[in-house]
Amino acid sequence: MGEEVAARLDGLLVDPEVLGSAVAALVPSLHTTGDWQDIELWRQLTRSALVSLVRGGQAPLVVPMTVVDDGYLEELLGGLLHERLDVVHFTLVASAETIQARLAARDGAANQWARDRVDDCVARLAGERFARHVEVDDRSAIEAADVILESIG
Repeated sequence: MGEEVAARLDGLLVDPEVLGSAVAALVPSLHTTGDWQDIELWRQLTRSALVSLVRGGQAPLVVPMTVVDDGYLEELLGGLLHERLDVVHFTLVASAETIQARLAARDGAANQWARDRVDDCVARLAGERFARHVEVDDRSAIEAADVILESIG
């Protein structure tokens, strides 16, 4: 879905997991919880990279990631807003069953870590902090992109 939005905005898709992999490889002792988002260095690098890309003329950026920790979301989004960047934040929501099915279709039996987090993520993302929900249970990536693009004009 992120690819679809980026393509239609003539924007750049940025995958913060690449930085997570780099940090985990660079300083394995920091990667103790299994979640890159728990590494302060990852959050700093992600925020700095996004700011640098926008200031370097690479806007618009589309940054698909699931952040369910309020503090981490504040660090990331709040940091971008503090830098006076124009941020439009959407939360894709779906049932746990839909997410599990999509994970299985994407990864087969791999990525148990993500599967184990689905119920918690679904519950957290339903909260007001993550408002501007886009329901994707019965939508394709193209249909979800349509909703987002119509919303931002």
